[in-house]
Amino acid sequence: MVKDEKSLKEVGDYWSSRSEGFSAYMIEHLDGEENKLYFSRIKAFSDTRRMKVLDIGCGPGMFSMILGKDGHDVTGIDYSDGMISKAKENCAKAGVPCNIMKMDAQNLDFDDKTFDLIVSRKVVWNLPDPVRAYSEWLRVLKDDGMMILFDGNYFLRMYDEEYKASSEKRFAEANKDNRNDPATNQGGDPEVLNRIAQGLPLSKLRRPQWDVGVLTELGAKSVRVDVDTFSESERDGRTVWLPETFILTVSKHVRKEDPGRPRYL
Repeated sequence: MVKDEKSLKEVGDYWSSRSEGFSAYMIEHLDGEENKLYFSRIKAFSDTRRMKVLDIGCGPGMFSMILGKDGHDVTGIDYSDGMISKAKENCAKAGVPCNIMKMDAQNLDFDDKTFDLIVSRKVVWNLPDPVRAYSEWLRVLKDDGMMILFDGNYFLRMYDEEYKASSEKRFAEANKDNRNDPATNQGGDPEVLNRIAQGLPLSKLRRPQWDVGVLTELGAKSVRVDVDTFSESERDGRTVWLPETFILTVSKHVRKEDPGRPRYL
């Protein structure tokens, strides 16, 4: 427990160090293709009625702000003091009433079955105890609610040879136009992030296979996975495609369009 608390504090402190630059980056790219994909997936469910929404790892408050503008009752949580400050500032500037608070995503201070919709963006990989987190998220989700989670295999290259080979190729290409320059990393130190990631459990596990298994064991009845981006590798002389980023759509009941069991692509 002490180790997890130390790791969680390190993660929170790191993201606080990036809060200013990361907030500016997110605002600048609010209409970018990646965010358009996220928002379209969320709105497909959230446009049906006014909802109680939990934005986990809200960062500078982009999801909270967009969903608040749409009239939903939004609560955003984060463990980074810097991100909490930026989220409150951004929501206030946009004139959006959002309840932003500091909270551990693995230990939620909410009653059972509180939220209609839970969203998170690139959060789960940061967590020292992701199984505990998923258990808590399902606990506070209403029986007819939905979780829409955006995540990825961001540091699997540290432990998986296929992902390592693929990432080395991609990073070499990225360095041609300085996309890996620390000066463009929104204020964060890549070495600090690498050190933190090396100690996190999901840096060692292939996903989304892991997520599907855990969520199913925890009681989710419908788990849909859409892989957003792949990377290319070779195995025994043939090309293989490795999932990089993905979207999880999770519910505690079997949805009408589902075949009656968890599934993934």
